[in-house]
Amino acid sequence: MLKDKIQDLQDKKYDLQDLIRKIENDINVINKTIIETCTNKCGGHDFESYREPGLYGETYYVCKICGIEEY
Repeated sequence: MLKDKIQDLQDKKYDLQDLIRKIENDINVINKTIIETCTNKCGGHDFESYREPGLYGETYYVCKICGIEEY
């Protein structure tokens, strides 16, 4: 029936949302490892400044080693 189909789709949706949360967590863990490696093994970050184009472009800094952004 249609109600069963809706339930199946909702179950798949929840499973995929859970998978997305797990993937986002894995990405965060890897990013933290990259940042810690840069700090511990390379003696700290080496930031380079960038400015967004435009009249009121923001300036931000990116580490040349690990790519972390700082505003």
